[in-house]
Amino acid sequence: MSVYPNPTTDFLKLKVESEKFESLQYQLIDLQGKVIHSYPQKQELINISFLQKGIYFIQLIGKENTIVRKFVKE
Repeated sequence: MSVYPNPTTDFLKLKVESEKFESLQYQLIDLQGKVIHSYPQKQELINISFLQKGIYFIQLIGKENTIVRKFVKE
């Protein structure tokens, strides 16, 4: 999974290149591990304008695998 631009201000673009993640769920997670927001379906553009500046994680949950990527909100 690619997450860009990083750092970003308003939107996060996601690119998933695996068939293992056909049914997906995304979660935005803060540094304390708290889930801030969940997206129940595949997204390519995620609005993060509501987040405060800081470091966050986006977690992609598939049927068999989970991928986590770090990003910075400016």
